Amino acid sequence: MTAQILVSGKAYHSTFDKNQLHSMAMVFIHISYKWLTIVVFFWGSWLFPFGMLIIKSNFIPKIIGALLILGGFTYVLDSSLALVFPEIKVAISPFVAIPLAFGEFFNFFMAFRKGVKKKWLLKHKLSLWKVLNFKFLT
Repeated sequence: MTAQILVSGKAYHSTFDKNQLHSMAMVFIHISYKWLTIVVFFWGSWLFPFGMLIIKSNFIPKIIGALLILGGFTYVLDSSLALVFPEIKVAISPFVAIPLAFGEFFNFFMAFRKGVKKKWLLKHKLSLWKVLNFKFLT
């Protein structure tokens, strides 16, 4: 967002020429990328205890917990490589990115399937298809 403010062309930017503003914008874009990488590390870290809770419970299948732990490991690996070895991260990122969302994707649909009751759908005269496509909001 700071990069957008720098290149917006406001009057108080007149002390810098265009090349300086673009250079500062690129610096802020790189800083925000590094911060996002750190956030991804913690995003992946919370999936370990969440996956263990799912494995210990009987509410959601244990395979989803294992997929969440695998996804958490790949989030942590991906962000760690981006911070420490960016060249290696670029090479293996397509392979690491594959298992990232499996556990979260299946966890969402499992919780949605268990959470949405047919009585609620019938009471509000909705089909599951309308709920999945968010057509009930219109």
